[in-house]
Amino acid sequence: TSWDRVAPKGWALFCGEWGTQWGRLAVVDLETRALEEHGRSLREMPIKAVMELMAQQLAADGWGAIRVDFSLSPQGAFVVEMDRSALAESVGMSEIPRCHVIAGYLRAHFSHLAARLITVRELRCRSQGHAQCTFVAVSQQRKAQLDNAVASVGDDVTRVVAALQEAPRG
Repeated sequence: TSWDRVAPKGWALFCGEWGTQWGRLAVVDLETRALEEHGRSLREMPIKAVMELMAQQLAADGWGAIRVDFSLSPQGAFVVEMDRSALAESVGMSEIPRCHVIAGYLRAHFSHLAARLITVRELRCRSQGHAQCTFVAVSQQRKAQLDNAVASVGDDVTRVVAALQEAPRG
């Protein structure tokens, strides 16, 4: 917590990378499980089944319960909601989102599934007093657009996605 108070951006980057490394290792386990249980790789399975496996893995490890909403994918984004975040609950109240490790974990999984880099950003966190932690995922090419949307409209997911939709795709 000391580092977090002194250098919150540095801590966020460190935790995000830590989560990405954890996610990469977890993807190997998930791939193995998919092959053993379903006889197919994750990329060959329906996305809903893959998300169920990932949600089961996170819940079994005690991190929280997630839901993924792909309904916004035509706008080039999708949303992940986490009802109970062990990280957010452990750090107490905060002015900024706290689940950088989970964002990195999700980034690794989605990048593996998409076979391209995905950016995941937490918009709202339970540690800020919200009902759940909410993450938005976009392709790496749209990271700057996501950052600009959040800077201009705040943490409202609907408004962020609308801003992304208005931004030219590059």
